[in-house]
Amino acid sequence: MAKRKPAGGLFPEWQAEQAAKAAMDPTRDVPKRMRDMLRLRGRTEGHTCGDCVHLVTVVRSGKWFKCDQARITRGAGTDWRKGWPACGLWQAGEQKTIHLWG
Repeated sequence: MAKRKPAGGLFPEWQAEQAAKAAMDPTRDVPKRMRDMLRLRGRTEGHTCGDCVHLVTVVRSGKWFKCDQARITRGAGTDWRKGWPACGLWQAGEQKTIHLWG
């Protein structure tokens, strides 16, 4: 039985167009809540959310990151990532940790 070659893609032109769009827009792969934050607050070049004072670590049975300048709930829908590009509200400083019990 002959081995099958993996497909190179059904639509190479579309794939090339999507790659070009992604290269032009670095926020394309972040969720809508982060894109909205960047649109409203601007962007601080050279920084990420991970080195911002507004990133809060919430500890309970696990560890989650939230931005105290955005809506915070107990659900995953408001979780933040350290690697996201920093918005215009970026500030250097010590980050807070909140321990939740119960």
